[in-house]
Amino acid sequence: MNKVLAIKGRGKGDDNLSPKLPEIPAAPTLVTKTGEAKPMNPKVYLYNLGVHKLREKSLERLATEDGPGECYFANGISEKQLKEFFAERLIDGKWVRNGRNESLDLFGYAEAARQILRPENPRIDWSSPPPWARPVPLSRKGGDHAVEANRQAEKPADNQMTLLERFARLNEGN
Repeated sequence: MNKVLAIKGRGKGDDNLSPKLPEIPAAPTLVTKTGEAKPMNPKVYLYNLGVHKLREKSLERLATEDGPGECYFANGISEKQLKEFFAERLIDGKWVRNGRNESLDLFGYAEAARQILRPENPRIDWSSPPPWARPVPLSRKGGDHAVEANRQAEKPADNQMTLLERFARLNEGN
């Protein structure tokens, strides 16, 4: 699989807002020329997204409780970003916009990326995850504080370890 894949949702008047289109196409389009019809290198695989269904799925996932697909809003999310999730409504089969909707569209694009990467693929060895699935540091020092707290809780207290175990613990992450 290529390391970089392009995705594109289209705006009003485009057939990508059709409810009949799948969220992601069965196969990407190979783009070999620029907008000026000049040859392009490297070539890019472009996924033209079915935005209508991605928006539907995004709002469905936000309404899911206690099951697969359940989502949470981050602590401290701004009111502006929260409003963007609900700035469009599906009325008579068409999306009607009432303000900015970037957060909703980006949420849908993230879902499309997840589907393209197929994390449920049985060939993925989750004991050694692929690069796109590895944790991203959330702090300046690096590391996810919640993961680190769990890791610390699993370790025995210093007074229960041998001297060699303590040295090994001090060297972790170096």
